Amino acid sequence: MNVSFLASLFAAGVLCRAAMADYASHMAAGDSARAAFDDATALAHYRAAVEERPGSYEASWKAARALLDIGDRLVDKKKRKEHFLQAEEYARKALSADSSGDEGFLQHGVALGRIALDTSAGEKLRFAREIRRSFEKALSLNPENDRAHHALGIWYREIATLGWLEKTFVDMYLGKVSRDEYARKAAAHLEKAVAINPAYISHRYELGETLEVLKRPREAVRQYKKALSLPVSDADDADIKAQCRERLSDLAGE
Repeated sequence: MNVSFLASLFAAGVLCRAAMADYASHMAAGDSARAAFDDATALAHYRAAVEERPGSYEASWKAARALLDIGDRLVDKKKRKEHFLQAEEYARKALSADSSGDEGFLQHGVALGRIALDTSAGEKLRFAREIRRSFEKALSLNPENDRAHHALGIWYREIATLGWLEKTFVDMYLGKVSRDEYARKAAAHLEKAVAINPAYISHRYELGETLEVLKRPREAVRQYKKALSLPVSDADDADIKAQCRERLSDLAGE
């Protein structure tokens, strides 16, 4: 066998193993950075992992999630929109890599929801149906995905609390459903999210908000108090706890 051919095979094997090691190290570093609430560093590593392995489902959806987390905290509308559009692109990459993965659909739905915030009323309606479809698909693939229940619960609550005119258009576009029914569906999904992951502070807060919509303030108070008793596990938890205190103060004054 030709020596140069053998050398080429050896070199290719070395490069392949190096690429695999680089991918794994970037993924591990990204996960560590996220655990330390350093989303910018996490994003840099997930992006590098996607470059090392363009067809990586996990690196793609994690890059999308990091972009969404960073975008949510940006004040500049243009930069925020850029992050959300990039997140949607990475989510689509994840779906192309593995259409049977629930996280790809979840991040895609969340990205569309963020993009829809800066669109016209008509565009919001078009997005609304696609967003719900993404969350429902995520749950059909993994019924125990607490964050998908969380996201779909918020979707239902937002529809339930629309203004009269907006709700009229939603009924025409999505089919007529009462506000109470939407609110009850919102609570059911958020209760499921809490049942799956009871230590996640945001689940408790959003459930409390939804219980207020349903005129169940005592139950809402229990959720806010429970959220305050939980240890911080997410970069936004301190802010969410502050919101819980505000809601408790407001409810105490009613």
